[in-house]
Amino acid sequence: GMLLGSREQLGSRVYALLQGSGLVHILSVSGLHIAVFFSLAQLVLRRAGKRIALLASIPLAGVYVFLTGASVPSVRSFVMISFLAVAEVLHRPKNTAASLGLAVTLFCLLDPMSMVQTGSILSIVAVWCLYAVAPAIQLPEGKATGVLRGGAVSLAVSAVTLPVMAMMSGYLPLLAPFCSILALPVMPAALA
Repeated sequence: GMLLGSREQLGSRVYALLQGSGLVHILSVSGLHIAVFFSLAQLVLRRAGKRIALLASIPLAGVYVFLTGASVPSVRSFVMISFLAVAEVLHRPKNTAASLGLAVTLFCLLDPMSMVQTGSILSIVAVWCLYAVAPAIQLPEGKATGVLRGGAVSLAVSAVTLPVMAMMSGYLPLLAPFCSILALPVMPAALA
């Protein structure tokens, strides 16, 4: 289910538990999934050289997006990762805000109604938060700085997305920030 975004095998009780804990997003193929798949493709292709691995990983990630149903969050992630990969191949500065803007602009042009879907809004708001808020989080240096920073970033993303979830779905999963702190660190390994 996590790998392909499939929910058919889940019973209604399990789905309700995931939704209540705010973890239903792990079943939505989005940025984390695309980034893990793209990174694995690059890793497999690295012997061909960095530039070729980057360029070859783009169509492979596109196939993965297609196979998972091409949801708005997964296509947004694919557009952003492709834009950033091409920038790296061309030795241009990587600009996360520009890649997010490009993805949103494409959706507005191709399917304006997709921008009012809950998944689209949460995906865009979460990426914006990672781009704008995460760099501002300063923690003292130490052995646990990476873990603390990851937790602080997860809480910041939750603080921004919880009101959107409440507004769009009618409920407020208060456990979401804490469940995300526990689940998100293991997702890349689970997907790989």
